[in-house]
Amino acid sequence: MLFQSTSTHMCINTARPKPVVKVTPDQRVFRGETVTLTCDIQRGGNFQWTYSWFKDGSVIRRVTERVYTITSVSDNSGKYSCRGERSDSQRSDSSAAVTLTVSVKVTPDQRVFRGETVTLTCDIQRGGNFQWTYSWFKDGSVIRRVTERVYTITSVSDNSGEYSCRGERSDSQRSDTSAAVTLTVSGESKAKTKTETNSYRVKIDSVSDGGQYWCRAGRGKPVYYTQYSDALWVNVTVSPKAVVTVRPDEQVFRGETVALRCDVKWGGDTEWTYRWETEGTNYQHNSLYTANDHSES
Repeated sequence: MLFQSTSTHMCINTARPKPVVKVTPDQRVFRGETVTLTCDIQRGGNFQWTYSWFKDGSVIRRVTERVYTITSVSDNSGKYSCRGERSDSQRSDSSAAVTLTVSVKVTPDQRVFRGETVTLTCDIQRGGNFQWTYSWFKDGSVIRRVTERVYTITSVSDNSGEYSCRGERSDSQRSDTSAAVTLTVSGESKAKTKTETNSYRVKIDSVSDGGQYWCRAGRGKPVYYTQYSDALWVNVTVSPKAVVTVRPDEQVFRGETVALRCDVKWGGDTEWTYRWETEGTNYQHNSLYTANDHSES
């Protein structure tokens, strides 16, 4: 008698399960709020899992429940992730981390001039559809509390300082305070010049035309501007000027000896050749010219 077996195909999946961290009510973590983190291990099967929770890469707890609840969060900001370990000591991969970020944007730049208008925007990332109230701080003190996330300062003068913001939701939950941005207000800027090309010709008429020059570009309607470029110094040097001094005095008498000295202001270390002139007559000399009995000179 012949027996014929049937073949069986078995597929072995060697890939580790990948957990995902879910945050309730959302990936936003605010002060005073109760937040629930759930470690959801995809393709985790019916195994008994032990869950390790990480904050900024360091283990903070190891539990058998996949739910981690933080009540009345305060200084709990950071990157959270989880990893599972089965009853047979096999581990899952670590999950991707979840994070909260609050930031302040400054337009047109953090460097402005007296008289300019500057706009600060409190940008709460992943802020959801909540109604926010924004508190603005200057050097750590509250300066305004408004429902608009944009704070405009017109004709800035003594507004230099460190600005930050914080959001409060309609359900009284607060975000963290943003990192501060430093606003620097300088003296009056020179008249702005707009060009259609990326080049600009400057006619230098005096020393006052020297100084710092920088540029920015804009496009679209309304215009979107880039940040300002780094400053370029233009140093203007005045032309040398010859000055004549007389010794002993400009009032002399016939028969006296007079010494005329030619000094070149702003002449630097250059070797100069001097030409002395009187009523159309040229004398080649060095910087010191002595006139002996030139009664008509």
